[in-house]
Amino acid sequence: MTSPVFVFDRQGVRLHRERAARRFAKFDFLVRAGAERLADRLADMTRRFPLALEIGTHGDMLRSAIGRIGGIETLISADLAAGLVARARRPRVVADEECLPFGNGRFDLVLSNLSLHLSLIHISEPTRLR
Repeated sequence: MTSPVFVFDRQGVRLHRERAARRFAKFDFLVRAGAERLADRLADMTRRFPLALEIGTHGDMLRSAIGRIGGIETLISADLAAGLVARARRPRVVADEECLPFGNGRFDLVLSNLSLHLSLIHISEPTRLR
C-alpha cells in the first residue's frame, strides 16, 4: 500500500499567511479593492444569504465592505492562520480550507477574497504528471 501524496505543503502555507498577518495593514490595498468589488457584485443580487462563510479572511475587510448588503445575515470568517483570524470579528474560526469543520450544504454562500490561490504557493515536493 502506498502512502498518500501531499502536493501542497499546508504548514508552509500557514507560516506564509502568519507572516503576512503581522504586516498586512501596510500592504492591504489590493485585498481592500477586491473586497469592495465583491461587495458591489453582492449589492446587485436580490437573493438572501442567511449564513455565509468567508474562506481566507483578512480580518474584517470583507465584512466591512459588505455590511448588510447582499442579504447576508451572518458571516463566519475562516482562515488557516490564527493571526489573520484574530483580526476578524466573531463568528470566526481557524480552519484549513482543504478540510473545513462544517457539514456539506451548511452555507448559503461561500466567499473568498484573493485567498484561495495562496493554497497553491507551497509545493511540498516535485510531482510528475503521468
